[in-house]
Amino acid sequence: MEHKVVMIKAPILKRVCAFVIDFFIFVSVAFILSSLFTPIMDMFPDVQKGKNDYISIALESGIYQGDTYDTLDYINENYDEAITAFYIKYDNIENYDNLKGTTYSEYFTFDINLGKYIEAKTEQEMAQVYLNIMSTECEKILSQNDNYQNAKAIVASYEVTNYLISFVLGGAIVYFAVPLILKNGRTFSKKLLQLQVVSINEDYHLRSVKLICRSLILLFIEMILGILTFGILPLVSFITVIMSKKSLSLHDFIVGTVVVDSTLFPTEENQLKQVVVTSFASEEQDLFDGIK
Repeated sequence: MEHKVVMIKAPILKRVCAFVIDFFIFVSVAFILSSLFTPIMDMFPDVQKGKNDYISIALESGIYQGDTYDTLDYINENYDEAITAFYIKYDNIENYDNLKGTTYSEYFTFDINLGKYIEAKTEQEMAQVYLNIMSTECEKILSQNDNYQNAKAIVASYEVTNYLISFVLGGAIVYFAVPLILKNGRTFSKKLLQLQVVSINEDYHLRSVKLICRSLILLFIEMILGILTFGILPLVSFITVIMSKKSLSLHDFIVGTVVVDSTLFPTEENQLKQVVVTSFASEEQDLFDGIK
């Protein structure tokens, strides 16, 4: 017996909810993986040396505090004294006074009797000013130190590598492995919201090769490059979902698939093989045209 059916495209709201849920899972998995990879990558000699050099130079500057790389941060007290000592050691105290009298003139007043600049704002406001000076002006001076610059570059490259590997593996789990396991292109959210992916042709069955291609395009082009392009590619994909007649995303256009309401299809495998797709329809139309 053949079931003559009309495929109903997935509602936009469901598609949006599915995207948000999957993206949240993707980011969560990526950060979990990153935390697991961190102690492993710390075992590499170059990473260890880079972190140790970075910590040593940062603490010697007097504007940092902390015992480890993860706890390293700017000091939170005695700002003026520490920054003054920093300029005496690494630059010129006159340059610090010039900053107070020009860039940050609204926060300092020159006291003629004392012969120096004094704070003119509240303690909280001044704390933010000193943090700005340390994170901008002092960092520029420290960056002139070749050892500090090299150590910082090593640590930065390690962090980028860690996040890149974590996000690729996280995406592979959520958008590649899970749809293969759950079948019919279902991610966790699609399974929850009763959605599935089908092929746009007379034989609607989603083949493994097409599913793999769809997942790879979604992962590497839309998700990974999407992050690097500040969300431009995912935005384009979302626009195509809204504007196209069959609500096709960018990866659906490329591969030739569409997300539909999974409640449309028979659940038994022997019945699935007998389904004949006739057309696409809106939610208001009947799911089944009839039974031959």
